[in-house]
Amino acid sequence: SPSPAPAPAAAAPAGARPPAREVAPSWEDYTDTDLDALLARRIASAAALAASGVRRGDVLSQEVSVQEVLLLEGEVRFVRSDWFDAACDTPLFVMLFDERWSKAGVIDEKAETFDDIVTFLRTSALPPAQPRARRRRLVRAADFYCLHRLGEALEEAQQDERAALERDARNAG
Repeated sequence: SPSPAPAPAAAAPAGARPPAREVAPSWEDYTDTDLDALLARRIASAAALAASGVRRGDVLSQEVSVQEVLLLEGEVRFVRSDWFDAACDTPLFVMLFDERWSKAGVIDEKAETFDDIVTFLRTSALPPAQPRARRRRLVRAADFYCLHRLGEALEEAQQDERAALERDARNAG
């Protein structure tokens, strides 16, 4: 069965995304080499965070902690709890920070979608309208994680885009 490709050896150009990797359906389908590569990536990611003086579970202040988040395709993100203040009453917050949740810190989401969620929660910025699939994934994630403000912002952006298209069509015709 297919195994995930190891991390690229050369750095990609700024803003470029690494090629998508196929993920085995079960950990049992990974070879020893695959597991070693995934472990090495995770250790490198943790080492980079530790080098900055922050470790998983560190309390940055009385109310701010750092959480390691495991995403699809073996991606790892380290997030601060205060980034999710606007979403503290949502399933996403519980999945990330509540230790009673059996999979705390594990989110079955693509890294791009998770990054878009975090960006919105921190800055209220939405991803570009193109490609449309990116925003469609974000709409589904907003619905699944009960991120109502994000869902409303995406709906409003879509209405604005439709209005602009209609305006352009009227002006052109």
